[in-house]
Amino acid sequence: MQVFHSSFRPFSATPVLLVALAFSLARPCSADTYLFEETVETAVPEVSETAAPAAAQKPNKPLEKNGAGARPASPLKSGRYKWQAAEKSTLQVKTGTNAMEVVRKNDTTIYDFPKREIYTIENGKHQYESRSLFAMVAYRNDELINRFMLGKLMRVAKFKKLGDGETPFDKFYSEAMLGVSNPSYSSNYKAALRKLADRDIYEYNGQTVTAVKDSTTALSGEQALQFNRFLANTTMIHPAIRRQLGSRGKVPQELSWYVENTPLSKNRVTLKLIKYSPDNYKISLADLSEESSNSRLLSPLYLKLKERGYKRPADSQETSVSKFKQFVQKKNYLDALLTLTEYGLETGEHQIYLLQSISKQMQADADSQKLAKGCRAPENEEEARASLAALDSIDRKKYEKAYLIDIFRANLIKDLAAHGAQKINTTGEKKPELAFISALKVNPFITGAYYDLGDYLRTLFKHSEAWECFKIARKLKPGHPFQKTLDETEEKLVRDNPAFFTGAN
Repeated sequence: MQVFHSSFRPFSATPVLLVALAFSLARPCSADTYLFEETVETAVPEVSETAAPAAAQKPNKPLEKNGAGARPASPLKSGRYKWQAAEKSTLQVKTGTNAMEVVRKNDTTIYDFPKREIYTIENGKHQYESRSLFAMVAYRNDELINRFMLGKLMRVAKFKKLGDGETPFDKFYSEAMLGVSNPSYSSNYKAALRKLADRDIYEYNGQTVTAVKDSTTALSGEQALQFNRFLANTTMIHPAIRRQLGSRGKVPQELSWYVENTPLSKNRVTLKLIKYSPDNYKISLADLSEESSNSRLLSPLYLKLKERGYKRPADSQETSVSKFKQFVQKKNYLDALLTLTEYGLETGEHQIYLLQSISKQMQADADSQKLAKGCRAPENEEEARASLAALDSIDRKKYEKAYLIDIFRANLIKDLAAHGAQKINTTGEKKPELAFISALKVNPFITGAYYDLGDYLRTLFKHSEAWECFKIARKLKPGHPFQKTLDETEEKLVRDNPAFFTGAN
């Protein structure tokens, strides 16, 4: 079942870590400083759903002109959108090799590119929030596909609230808002530059979507990469246009862009350069110490792990073997099996020889067979439901390690949901994310469960929480077998979206 999102959230889900602000000058980064006047204009749908008659709709010219030259024009008048009063503020951007700092009226955001982390500091407060740069880029790519699919569904359904000529979740504007593109879901937009007055402009369907006026100040190759990285992470300029802007090698005197998030809003942003100061500022990267969690889901686990320093008991293998032998002696074969399974999920190490020593007993044990059935990857919905029913039929009160059943149950429900199954929670007790947390509250060191939970949260578009799970898993057991898939995912994100990480096109 594909999750669709009708609203645009440019920086993923709610950031999850709230940490005490403790800056260190250990790794200062030289940076260029850009000071802009930022003007933001937003149009929102009118309260009335009745659009003006087609004959009364007078389209604007592609460009509006003022004393300074051309800029992206207002959208075609459909009678559905009303432009709000423009908001002006100062935007300060500091770009360096390893870091970038973006200072606005209410907050400061620091990008630590070697760590792949983004820190947002609310001005006037001594706290900041952290989220993964990978989470933000992954969200943009996932959301692009969802918007394309949702737009297709709305067009097929002939969504009635659209005005004449409006396209729901237009491919070009989706790519612009998210700053990414996908060959399989592409608008195939070709950026063509056109001169008008003292501006270079780019158009889409007769609408100016980007306009730029360069200053006479040239940027070096490295400086141009850093500025392009700023454009990728913070603006809504189409990737094809952004690539051309990145190759100009000039400080923009004025830069503006326009996007439509039909049927929700239309936006126009203009940056006017006030001052450019090359290499005159040091960005101080933070020496971060985790303080608490801003995620209701992960907060209890985070606090437990912090108290224990993310360190599993040193004798966990010996304890696991000892527990296994005790359960076998009591002929409690399900708990014996779960004990070895738990150790394997924690460490990625599997004690096959111990399992083999009780294979006959497990085959004769009804509950062990139910667990085995619940652990097998189902090929279809019928098999998944049967496995879920088998797990639910185990009397958990009889077993010390029964909390681990929640992990297998959560994965089954997750698989059913992925296939679009309805009414999948047969006992009506827990959503998958809550089932994972239920097991982790008992034992917060189950590394594999964090990877499974993170994968599931990503399908819910909770990317920041997903990557927080991955971060915890890496701390608990570096090199866990499940980490390989995550490493490959992150490498692909960098390879496919270099502008966000290095500024390269």
